[in-house]
Amino acid sequence: GGFSEVKLAKHRETGDLCALKIMKNDGKIDKGMMDLVRNEIDIMKNLNHVNLVRLIDFSESEELTTAHGRKMNVSYLALELANGGELFDFIAETGQFSEDVARYYFQQMIAGLEHMHVNGTSHRDIKPENMMLDSEYILKIADFGFSSTQAMNETRKGTDGYMAPEIYKGVKYSGASVDLFALGIILFIMTAQHPPFASASPKDPHFKLISTNRSEMFWKVHTKRKEGGLDYFSENLRDLITAMLQYNPQERPTLAEIKSHAWFNEPTPSEEEIKEEFTQRHEVLAESNMQADEEIP
Repeated sequence: GGFSEVKLAKHRETGDLCALKIMKNDGKIDKGMMDLVRNEIDIMKNLNHVNLVRLIDFSESEELTTAHGRKMNVSYLALELANGGELFDFIAETGQFSEDVARYYFQQMIAGLEHMHVNGTSHRDIKPENMMLDSEYILKIADFGFSSTQAMNETRKGTDGYMAPEIYKGVKYSGASVDLFALGIILFIMTAQHPPFASASPKDPHFKLISTNRSEMFWKVHTKRKEGGLDYFSENLRDLITAMLQYNPQERPTLAEIKSHAWFNEPTPSEEEIKEEFTQRHEVLAESNMQADEEIP
């Protein structure tokens, strides 16, 4: 964010690469920002899963010597390197995913969240920008600053567009439940390349169709201009997303119920097929970024 800088770093002894998040420790950083960093450290120390970005090391007080020889006090987090890019960029710049590919990554998201939830932690800022890919295109959930170890929460945390309706209402909410709600939004985005609604508010015309039990109309609206019409999304996918985006959290499926859903258990591509497809997508993304850089005056 605006108060930190991320550098590619290499361990002197092992040669291993990592992402080094560096923050000036000069007393000028907002206390709320430092609280987020400390919360992120406390959360990550107790997590260890292939689909979560791993905390390698951290320090609240170190001396950094710049390339010009200037010394400054800093705090840092050394994080597992996920240099394959953000899931958001792949969707936005290289197109929507097939349902098989979406399922491949959705299963990894569920696996990472399950590890968090079993360990009593919710993420509370699930969105495509916090879904990273490593060099092998394995998904890693990142950014744990808003995470919570409380079963029920009251603070408004997250990103507009991915927040569950109970957060907007200002009532107590389950961190695990709002994580899964946000995951339902991501599942829609992966297959449609656009969000299902602007916000999970009864005033939002698209979300209102779900909250008033008019899901059939919701899907008709979203497939009106898509090839194949309603069949653009499979029936099983429509069923799962509709269930995950219910207004009442008590009516949404649990993590275990999601894992037993018919769509979740359909075939997925092999790792080799994913690498082949995303190597091509990565080339498209790199070319798009290069063109964007050339357009900057």
